[in-house]
Amino acid sequence: MTTRTDGARNRRATRSRRPSREGAVAGYSDPPPAEDPTPLRLMRDRMSGLAAEAGVAAVLPRLISMDGRIDPGSAPLQLTRAERRALPLLTGDDGEAGRTVFKGAVGYTACGKPFLDTPSGPPAASTVAVLEPVGLLAWSDARVEAFLGSDAAAEDEAELDRARAYLGALHTRGGLGDAVTAIRRTLPHVAPITTHCGQFTITNLHSPRTLTGQSQVTANPDCVLHGLERAPLSEWPDRSVLFTALAWRLMRQWGPNGLEYLNGMQLGHDLLTTETPSTEIGTGATFRFRRIDGVLRRKRIESVSHGEVASPELERLLPEDPERPAGTAAGRVEAFELLVDGLLRFIRRATDAELAMSRGFRDLPLLAEVAETGDRRGLVDSHMDDQYCCVEAEPPPGDPDSADRLWAISSRMRYNSWHFRPWGGTEGERPELETYYPPALPDITTHADFHHPGHINYRVKHAIRAPQAVAVGPTEFTGLLDVRLSRSQDRPFTLNDLVLAVEVSRRIAEAYRGLLLAELDGRGPHRLLGFDLDWYRCRYLPQGTTAAETSEPGPPSSP
Repeated sequence: MTTRTDGARNRRATRSRRPSREGAVAGYSDPPPAEDPTPLRLMRDRMSGLAAEAGVAAVLPRLISMDGRIDPGSAPLQLTRAERRALPLLTGDDGEAGRTVFKGAVGYTACGKPFLDTPSGPPAASTVAVLEPVGLLAWSDARVEAFLGSDAAAEDEAELDRARAYLGALHTRGGLGDAVTAIRRTLPHVAPITTHCGQFTITNLHSPRTLTGQSQVTANPDCVLHGLERAPLSEWPDRSVLFTALAWRLMRQWGPNGLEYLNGMQLGHDLLTTETPSTEIGTGATFRFRRIDGVLRRKRIESVSHGEVASPELERLLPEDPERPAGTAAGRVEAFELLVDGLLRFIRRATDAELAMSRGFRDLPLLAEVAETGDRRGLVDSHMDDQYCCVEAEPPPGDPDSADRLWAISSRMRYNSWHFRPWGGTEGERPELETYYPPALPDITTHADFHHPGHINYRVKHAIRAPQAVAVGPTEFTGLLDVRLSRSQDRPFTLNDLVLAVEVSRRIAEAYRGLLLAELDGRGPHRLLGFDLDWYRCRYLPQGTTAAETSEPGPPSSP
């Protein structure tokens, strides 16, 4: 019998883990719906319709901002310097009169970058794959003359010279090869990267992939870093020079996740300005966070100063001394699970979120062993079922599909917990595992549903994530816990919502650390058993629902 046949038989024997299908054979009853157009395709069609009504020039600002989803300051940063120079000429009144001497296409590349064909270079369609153009723009002789008088080409050359000089100095010090190796080793372990060099997109997300990245253990021959060790710096392609210089500087400043600050923009010195001045919404504590543009995947570091988080309801939920929980080990675990449940209900209502989630590691004896010995191999061998995730939604959901949906979200978050390896990084771990450096800073995201398939399917438009490290003595588990909020409506979260999420996340981490300290004191074992499949069935399935009423065995599929 072949392995494939064994696998199919095992799947047929597997019981479904959907809340609505308790005891049923894993499978599905209905075929999947037809694939919907991508958000990018829908955007292109919308811009084309608007251009037919109002003219291509009139819709250019909306085209490059993805119909207002990207803020006006960030939207032009996707464009080449030549395109940025062309934009005000094409949208202004100056130069409209005169003889038409050039017609340039306007639209989106297949990777989602807006393009404006200009008189100074080849059309975008001749260098990269593009969607059908939104329209053609006529250039008068006056506009062409004004455009050709700009210094965009000189600025591009100066940017390249700056990058070559930086890498040349690094080579002189003997560090260039190490920098390339470090970048290459880090790329598979960070979130998706998408940046631009002219019309060329450098990415480990889209196809064609031009970086070695996710799900690629061996080097990608199309990667912009491929073969650089065997070539002198003078022979490196321009895009490789720019990418290497900027990526290495960002990694040196922010660590491995600094590569994420390349996202969404043209490769250039502007990428190094990743932090903006502090925003004050009160007088008191200050923390850093990341503001994420979901369309560009651009990430910027900001700081917020805020006052004390004061809420009688929050205070009523909190234990008197979170680092010295009383009672038996089982009682302490139950109290912690009730605390997480209560805090998530509180913050979902307080921020008007549709979903509130928190995830973490179930087995505190294993964490205590790591803290005592420093040996993290047991954590490396863990899997997603060693994580928990509590998802709070508006009760009651009222139908089995809601319970299934929330269980699926919980499962994905538990997989993310394992995937991000929340114990301090990926160094020395098995190379075949898809392991990511864990997030350290909280973040607030807008329009997260533009690229991410999971966010599209579950309508996660705006989101907050507040990760927390847990430290005992010299041992720190980075990003071990978090609180996440999401909305599917158009109203983004505010900084006040973020401050509250960080506070709730911090309180959960304090209580979790109390369990870990009790474990280290020999008062365990502490193993979290809640937020499992039975919890979701009890919480979200309508009373009296059984598997026989909600499903029939279907073709084999993942549970």
